[in-house]
Amino acid sequence: MKTTLALLAALFPSVAMASSDDAWAELFAKAKAACIKVSDLKSPQLIATPADLESSALVLVKGISIYGGGKAAVACLYDKKTEKTQKTEIELSGWK
Repeated sequence: MKTTLALLAALFPSVAMASSDDAWAELFAKAKAACIKVSDLKSPQLIATPADLESSALVLVKGISIYGGGKAAVACLYDKKTEKTQKTEIELSGWK
C-alpha cells in the first residue's frame, strides 16, 4: 500500500535524542544497511538523514524498482532492539 511522506511525518512527530555522535553514527549505519538490503531497489540512495525515533529509526530510500524498472521510494522502520525492518512503498511528489 502506497502512503505519502506527509503521513509518515504525522505519525512520527517526536524525535528521540541519541546519546552521542558515535551512537547516532552507529544507529544510522545499521539502519541504512538493513533498509537498503530490504528495499528491493537497484542503485538505492538515501533521501534524507535517517530519523531517530523512540524505538526505531526511519530511513527513506529511493532507487529503481527491481520488479517494474521504474522509479520507486521506500520508507523503512528499523527496530533498535530487534534490528528487524518494516517497509512500505511511498510516493515522492515532484521526483523526476
